[in-house]
Amino acid sequence: MWTTAKPRASAFLLQLIFAFLAVSAAPAQSVHDKIKPSLVSIRAIGQQSDNTLVSSSATGFVVSSDGLVLTVYSLLTGLGNVNPETIEIRADIGSNSPNPTLRAGIVDFSQNMNLLLLKVFSDSPTKGVEFGKSGMIAQNTNISSSGYSDQNGYRVHTGEITDRDNSSVHLWTTTLPFEKGEIGSPVYSGDGKVVGIARGQFSPGAGDQYFIPIEFADPLMAATRVSALQQSLSKVNSELTHPEHGPEQLAIRIKTIQSTIDALQKYMTWEGKIEKSESGVESVRIYYEKALSGEPFPQQISVKITPVGHRSDGTIALFETLPGKSYTSKPQTNSLDVGYFDLEKAISIIDFHKEANPDVAHVSLRVDFIVTLSDGTQLPSKKMTLER
Repeated sequence: MWTTAKPRASAFLLQLIFAFLAVSAAPAQSVHDKIKPSLVSIRAIGQQSDNTLVSSSATGFVVSSDGLVLTVYSLLTGLGNVNPETIEIRADIGSNSPNPTLRAGIVDFSQNMNLLLLKVFSDSPTKGVEFGKSGMIAQNTNISSSGYSDQNGYRVHTGEITDRDNSSVHLWTTTLPFEKGEIGSPVYSGDGKVVGIARGQFSPGAGDQYFIPIEFADPLMAATRVSALQQSLSKVNSELTHPEHGPEQLAIRIKTIQSTIDALQKYMTWEGKIEKSESGVESVRIYYEKALSGEPFPQQISVKITPVGHRSDGTIALFETLPGKSYTSKPQTNSLDVGYFDLEKAISIIDFHKEANPDVAHVSLRVDFIVTLSDGTQLPSKKMTLER
């Protein structure tokens, strides 16, 4: 008995070993493979006044199971001067073709941030990406991207962040070589969590490559996050009457929901502008827009300004940082959710340094500021450079 059982056992063990080796030898899923099912190739077509058809392409990525897709507003500006009523948007999810088959519509956008939220109408559920936090990514950290190039189809790239504090407060510089058609691609960390959206170059073939940190898309994503919160609250309500769920589990769930709402209530986008009124008077303003309406509101801003002289030969002269000063917010509309801060006398600072330094072609302002909300909370410090 033993002599006949031994060979069979040995053969069975060998089969297990070979099976294990076969599984071990199988290639692990790459970070790009994790993202690819959520990649979206997008094409917009519009008609000019002379009936000429114009097209524009971009990449996007799915952010919800019901087909919401995040991409760049450049998809629309790339059409030029077309009749808005003639614009048609088509998309493919997880693949690309010259003629995408799925219809898409505009849900929301932020032209200033160059962000566009679309709804792609698909009969199948869509797989959304997982989001990370760009603030947790240090400069020179390796990052990746993937998207659909007009010339080369599906492309993957690996690079790094080279500048988090350049002159544009909402753009980070990267070595990722985005190609035409790849604007709107997801930028992600080594674990496949999306931390940004590809912006590309300001002009084709020249200058640095940029991406938009994912947090700047939060105002557009607020609706999807609120929907998720509503689902969580609905689950809490059903569990309140369930005998197996005690008060401790419910308290943890409710605390998580509340902390998410609190974070969204304090998130807002910021934009600095040097602008002229109808009377020709120039002013410097920092605008804000809340992601969700309601308290707390921006109440006060503490600002330090450093004038920067730009000489004709390309060199820079940093002038002395001015003493800190506080300003009070002003609503832009009837709602406190949108408003601005007036940086008084900032234009006179520019004019003073320009007149005092004949070798300086123009003067910009480096602005460092901390915002205090109506509930006393101070937001993390922010910085931006304003060009006249």
